[in-house]
Amino acid sequence: MTDTTNLNLAIAAQQLRAELTFKKIKEILAEKNIDVILLKGPHLGNTIYNNPRERLYCDMDVLVRPVDFEKAAALLLENGFKPFAFDKFAPEIQRDFKHWEFRSPWGIVVELHRWLSGHDRYPVDSAGLFERAEKFAFGETAAMGLGAEDLLLHLCLHMGASFFIVIEPKHVLDIALLTQKRQLHWDVFVERCSQFRLATIVYYSLLAANEQHHAKIPKTVLERLRPGWLRRCWLDRYLRPGTFPIYRFPKQRLTQIKIRLLLPLIDRFSDWPRYLLRLGRVYGKSFWQNRAFRK
Repeated sequence: MTDTTNLNLAIAAQQLRAELTFKKIKEILAEKNIDVILLKGPHLGNTIYNNPRERLYCDMDVLVRPVDFEKAAALLLENGFKPFAFDKFAPEIQRDFKHWEFRSPWGIVVELHRWLSGHDRYPVDSAGLFERAEKFAFGETAAMGLGAEDLLLHLCLHMGASFFIVIEPKHVLDIALLTQKRQLHWDVFVERCSQFRLATIVYYSLLAANEQHHAKIPKTVLERLRPGWLRRCWLDRYLRPGTFPIYRFPKQRLTQIKIRLLLPLIDRFSDWPRYLLRLGRVYGKSFWQNRAFRK
């Protein structure tokens, strides 16, 4: 067999294991009336790519309502899924983190999400995401994915919440293909950007997809999303949407990057103290718990 054939077989096998993993998750959670949305890779591969094998992914992201999160995590643990990383963090951090990671019986890493951003940084309406979810086929398994406008928001949020550095070129292409192959209600989309306070992140994400892959985005949308000149002056020092990597200084430590981008990527100045206080509470309490434990 050729190298291409071997690669295709490996990809097909990996995606079959992913489908079996999702089917099991869906069955486990359905018994307790917990709805689940399948995010990113499998949804994109089966809806906007010509062939699902074209959209590779290393893990599987699923979303449940925040109120169902702890019950869903317990059910996975009871059914053969093993903690992959989240159990290494202090309990206080675990209680406020956006997702927990598990390894499925088929070896697939699963990220079980309750929020789409770290420590619920952006006020995304979870109830609305489930109300607007759409059906699609993940191989031979029925699944629910985010509606078109919510999907685009999530793809942009994933890039920006990762500070445009913990991403791959495929994430920029995802956005471009979605704008080219799906009908989007742009007025609704812009309204949600404002509602979820994501305009800054979305602006730079769409700009990157437009400049790198000729995304189909109306100019008026970019104009409506464009941040003020002062914020742009700061962010343009560090972000270069026309090239990859988008963050201009990829060799910097992630801590340095967060210091430069964390607050400027939060749309409203009034949200900055709230988020910093939340981080201080979570990590401060975790620090004192660990200190007391070591004593």
